[in-house]
Amino acid sequence: MLHIRTTKTGSSSIAVQVVTYSSGKTTVIKHIGSAINAAELALLQQQAEYFVEKFTGQKPLFTSSNNQKENKIIQSRYARSIGIKYALLHELFQHLFHIFSFENLDNPLLNDLVMARIVNPSSKLAAIRFLKEMFDINYSETDMYRKLPTFSDLKEEVEKKIITFAKKRLNFNFTIVFYDVTTLYFETFKEDTENFKKPGFSKDNKFNQPQIVIGLIVNQDGFPVSYDIYAGNIFEGHTLIPSLTTFKKKHCVRNLTVVADAAMISLANIEALRESNINYIV
Repeated sequence: MLHIRTTKTGSSSIAVQVVTYSSGKTTVIKHIGSAINAAELALLQQQAEYFVEKFTGQKPLFTSSNNQKENKIIQSRYARSIGIKYALLHELFQHLFHIFSFENLDNPLLNDLVMARIVNPSSKLAAIRFLKEMFDINYSETDMYRKLPTFSDLKEEVEKKIITFAKKRLNFNFTIVFYDVTTLYFETFKEDTENFKKPGFSKDNKFNQPQIVIGLIVNQDGFPVSYDIYAGNIFEGHTLIPSLTTFKKKHCVRNLTVVADAAMISLANIEALRESNINYIV
């Protein structure tokens, strides 16, 4: 990209130059001339603009501050709309993923699908169309469906990065966690008899559709630090002990207190919590 710059010379005049900036270096493409007053400076800057226009074959988008009288508005016959790309939003999410070290997962499709789900919740097919339209990011349907089964293999690595972030940025020390469950339903009426997708008590009032149950562990600020998946027809109270004992053993937690609602804390669960040396608050 060409730039017009002005710089003082040894003779106290002002030189007008067309330059490029690259890797911290300035390269002079054309020395237009030197001015000793404002009128000469305005003329040289105008000549520099003409040079840039001829050199690049592109008309300037804005009128220079020293040449306000000339109309530099681009006419429609010289312009063509190619759409809008939300580069700043994508850059923001890439920065967030960097904070969590998610770029080290070496799985840009997963990161981009997460971004699409947050910005515009939709189906996976709609998500890749959204990525193309809004961010000019291209994935084929075949590539997406081929990689989807591999995402579950990243659970442990993702959880490890989340825990690292929580300990470093949120002062998480494993002493107290909150536990609850939610359900995710599928747009089908056919259950998977060999897997987790089964009809059950639906928090979305989708009792005829198969679902899965998510057991979620969060810190005192509501930041998620772990999750487990259960069959859609399991009673939510039966997920408490497996989730907590697995979490406690995985992270070698000595003193753990869980906060959960009354539906979770049955007499059987209280006994199991005591046996696992886990404190509880209802």
